[in-house]
Amino acid sequence: HFHIDVDDGEVVARSGAGAREPAVVVTCDLSTFALLAWGGLSPSQALRSGQARIAGKPADLTRAFRVLGAA
Repeated sequence: HFHIDVDDGEVVARSGAGAREPAVVVTCDLSTFALLAWGGLSPSQALRSGQARIAGKPADLTRAFRVLGAA
């Protein structure tokens, strides 16, 4: 369990829950997250295939991985 904060262009990953309400929560295994983060799998593909589930808007998931440089 970890969170990623993006603030003014700075991206910080930390273990545990974040201090703010998340824009999107992604549930997936580590290999799926790696594929998403490194561009081997698009967020929409992960959702359609069932490899990832989200709480939040699908557009926020795409935006999150775009920030990480993958989308």
